[in-house]
Amino acid sequence: MTPALSNASWHERHLARRLEARGEVGLVDALLGFKGIVIAGRHRIESLYAVGGEGAVYLTRDLSDPDAGCSVAKIALLPLHKPFRLDARAIRRQREGIRIEARYLHGSGSRFLPTHEALLEFENPLLDSARGGAFGEPEPLLLMEKLPGRDLDRWLARMHRSGVPRAHMRRTLDRVTVVLLQALVDLYDRGFFYADLRPANLRVIGRPERVVRLLDAGSLVTVHDQSGRFPHVPAYLPPALFRERLAGRKITPSAATQAVMAGRTLYEVATGLVPHPGDDVNLALLRDSNVSSPVAEVIDGLCRGDFVHVRHAYRFLAKRASRRVHGGNDPTRVTQNVVDAEPPHATRATNGKSATAPAAALVAKPSSSANTAPGTRSQPSPPVAAAESTSGASTQSGGLFRWLRRLFR
Repeated sequence: MTPALSNASWHERHLARRLEARGEVGLVDALLGFKGIVIAGRHRIESLYAVGGEGAVYLTRDLSDPDAGCSVAKIALLPLHKPFRLDARAIRRQREGIRIEARYLHGSGSRFLPTHEALLEFENPLLDSARGGAFGEPEPLLLMEKLPGRDLDRWLARMHRSGVPRAHMRRTLDRVTVVLLQALVDLYDRGFFYADLRPANLRVIGRPERVVRLLDAGSLVTVHDQSGRFPHVPAYLPPALFRERLAGRKITPSAATQAVMAGRTLYEVATGLVPHPGDDVNLALLRDSNVSSPVAEVIDGLCRGDFVHVRHAYRFLAKRASRRVHGGNDPTRVTQNVVDAEPPHATRATNGKSATAPAAALVAKPSSSANTAPGTRSQPSPPVAAAESTSGASTQSGGLFRWLRRLFR
């Protein structure tokens, strides 16, 4: 064990073993050299958190507010363990990727992404500034919110093999499907595609927020980007696009491509099986999967390419929802108010006037509750379950229990 790893945490040693298995021996030792650096006089780098394909992520602490939680800082990933591979052009390209990610994250303002905190610069002590050029230029650092919870791929691996009752899995996975479609529609309305769409980039957050959020802002691509910037994992690309990539042709994101990628991701969510690059998924497995029939139907259509936009899939699912969450899955709210679904164009009486029901997030109706009496609510579902409800008070318009519940809420 090297001196750097002897003082490393268990998590950092685990990262070192993973990278050594990929042939990057010594990379973590070099990246640990950033620990203890104070950025902008207040943000101290505490520990190495993750290593991706384009950046290294660290936990940081604000020295001006010791009681605040940690943030995460992303720095361009450079081959610091192999100095002979350091190239000025590659260094500038990696740094520009961090600046683009910071600009997109700040510009999107989506509640489904981490909160942008700052884009800072500092002198990289691990590069020889005497070489001049890119080696002496400031290093950009993207500071953003640290999302709690667990990565969806790890959560799925545990749930699919642990024998969780199908009814409980179904409620949770239906909500994951709904929130992912919500997030993709929200980002498109803000001018972005999410290119690297895979469960590892989704974070399942438990109580009290109980939402699902997208983890890596580096996967954002503008809807009009024709440069060929398309971070992706081959298993989630549409098979035709995968073949074009193998042929060396430039691929660009589109709404139809986003829809198929969402379908392949949700196929893994429903079945626990990772799609094979370049091959169509086995849609017959959706019939006995851990999602409800309406959600399975939507995933089937997405994988086949029947939906040219994820918005159409979301609207298709909205017509088959049995429960709705007002305001969507808003991570800034502790509770989410659930009401029974109404027909798409239903109206309600308000002081003698007719008012259209507000837009709301939806939860697909589980097939196991097909025989449930009209008006009966199903139980809230993690990780983005709604506020607790009771069957006795749900059918009354103004009972004492409902009044007390609203008072304490």
